[in-house]
Amino acid sequence: MSRIKRLEEFQEINEDFSLNGILSSILPALGSGFTKTIKQKIVASLMETIGIKPDSVLSVLLQEFVDQLPVADIPGIITGEKGGAEYFAPKLAAFVQETVQRKGMDTFAEKLGIDPNSGWLYPILRETLQTQIGKENLTKFFLTLFNASKTNVGKSAVELLDPYHKEKLASELNKKMDDKKTEPGKEEESFLGNLLSGMMGQSSWHNK
Repeated sequence: MSRIKRLEEFQEINEDFSLNGILSSILPALGSGFTKTIKQKIVASLMETIGIKPDSVLSVLLQEFVDQLPVADIPGIITGEKGGAEYFAPKLAAFVQETVQRKGMDTFAEKLGIDPNSGWLYPILRETLQTQIGKENLTKFFLTLFNASKTNVGKSAVELLDPYHKEKLASELNKKMDDKKTEPGKEEESFLGNLLSGMMGQSSWHNK
């Protein structure tokens, strides 16, 4: 019998068992260290997507943005269900405005090297970052940016994991699937091992 490689095929047999559910169930076993690491890789993926240099003011803001993302959203980011423009654009727009409100417009502008007392850039920036219309425009901007890049942030983040964390993720996935095979005795390799090996660009993982 051919192996099940597509999520749709797997869910037809196991309608109560979703990929997000599987990843959510193993996050506690992976530990806080893995959560911290995958968030760091999400930051790196977003920096590449948006075009932000490391160790810049914007990179620090992006780190703060990812740090406050709910841990419960990480499985969706990894699978791509929450890894695209529709998820990140409005959240980024809201975060930027909240950061400006928290730190103050002048302080934010000065960190970006913008003079609050001269020129036309500051008034435009203030309008963009402090009004509802500005929030809508920011959301549209981020939507355009993500749609243009066509980057799957979650997939990219997983690919950036070091070998240790990739193996740790693979091991926990295979343990989970050992308890719930699609067809015990006929499937030599877990569905998720197959799926994640494709995401990570590695050879397939076999159950041990």
